[in-house]
Amino acid sequence: MIRRQFGARAELLARALRIGDPLADDVIPELAALGAPAREQLKQGIRHGLASLTNPPPAIAALLRQAETVPDWATPQALARGSRTFLTVAPEFHCLGLGPRAVLQTYLSPSIAEVLVHTRRLVDDARRRLWETFGWVFHSMLPGAMAVGRDGYIATLYVRLLHARARVFAVRGGWDADQWGAPLGQVDLARTWLDFTLQCYRALTAVGFDFTADELAGTYVLWRRIAGVLGIDPALTGQISDHAQAERLLALLTATDEAPGEPTRTLITASVQAFVDLARDQFLFPPPADRKAIYSQILHLNGDQFADTYNFPRTLTYPALPAAVTVARALRQAQRANPLEWELNIKRNELDTRRMLARMPAPAEYELALD
Repeated sequence: MIRRQFGARAELLARALRIGDPLADDVIPELAALGAPAREQLKQGIRHGLASLTNPPPAIAALLRQAETVPDWATPQALARGSRTFLTVAPEFHCLGLGPRAVLQTYLSPSIAEVLVHTRRLVDDARRRLWETFGWVFHSMLPGAMAVGRDGYIATLYVRLLHARARVFAVRGGWDADQWGAPLGQVDLARTWLDFTLQCYRALTAVGFDFTADELAGTYVLWRRIAGVLGIDPALTGQISDHAQAERLLALLTATDEAPGEPTRTLITASVQAFVDLARDQFLFPPPADRKAIYSQILHLNGDQFADTYNFPRTLTYPALPAAVTVARALRQAQRANPLEWELNIKRNELDTRRMLARMPAPAEYELALD
């Protein structure tokens, strides 16, 4: 059935289900075998580049060489278009797209949920892990951030290595690759990439932030560069430049999904509580940001079936959301109509994003998770 639906792309899916991230996966046992000196080489190489190392271990050298290879299409000017699109929206609204939409959609993948529950990272300390996820995205979206040695590049490589370590732990814990495929493999990585692109920007549109085709194309260019540093096979994401192409990839990647089970419910429950805590303590979401308002936002962004499946109640604030979205959409259109105001909006959002990042983990903190 899958072959009839997707033709030759079914072979791509079959291959992606079996593969993790060989370059990053080879680094984890190398670090275990060589100890502190190799860790220092890795940290220095991520910060200052492969050329700064003398006789680096082979797996570390191979990983850095691939991550530092910038495709011809990923020029600084092209990547800047993606950053500019991101900065047309205030950071607290990006948190809406990332949290109540993108992250929760990621957990609907049974294989991803199984790995994450197995490692306990996003169950026992959901608030910190979500804060780190938001920080990684924000670091990566700023202008110039994906250049080698810059904050977005550093954070993205550490995220990649955390994925590799999770794969090692899953295999040691008896992961059933015949049933689930490779743990956090290429299908899971590409699925998550779509949550931060397709799902997130669809969510922003749903709360009143429109994007032109050119703006979205710039977003996908930047995220394709991030995909390369994350170790995602360019055969999956390398040609995507709009939502329609992203939808086709999502249909392929989810073709073999089973229904979400208890791990998904566990992660969603923990994450929603983390959203509420972050909203209260970090002013992360636009007001009102209490539990009932977040439930309304989750319902608005994910639909009735999601809310019914995971027991999110309808709240009194939910009927008011369409009117709020209409106001937000009108304000954005007014900003677009005034070039000076549009540029001021982008500058304000960049300053606000940097202020929010000052409260989020610095890239150096991501490396601590590997120690």
